[in-house]
Amino acid sequence: MPQSLQPQKMYQVRDAFEIKNEYPTAHAPGLVVVLDQRLHTEPLHLNGKQVQITTPEGHSFKLIISEAKDHLKATSIFFKDVNLAEISVGSQLSFEDPSVN
Repeated sequence: MPQSLQPQKMYQVRDAFEIKNEYPTAHAPGLVVVLDQRLHTEPLHLNGKQVQITTPEGHSFKLIISEAKDHLKATSIFFKDVNLAEISVGSQLSFEDPSVN
């Protein structure tokens, strides 16, 4: 059985990098954030889920996860069409959907 997320837990962004249109990759432009811990043993479960982002400056907004990957001790999340100016290292992420927690 997959490990589920802890209720109302806040996850911290430890690293982030932007994928731009001009980069020669097959990936869409957007932002990859690496979180401080592993969120789920089956990250595909997170794709399409809405998250609340709170920046270190206190700005809060919602985004949809485009893609999530498991790296054993941490999870990376890709947000399509988002850039580094929107989500910085130190931002907090939480899930509002009770079926995810």
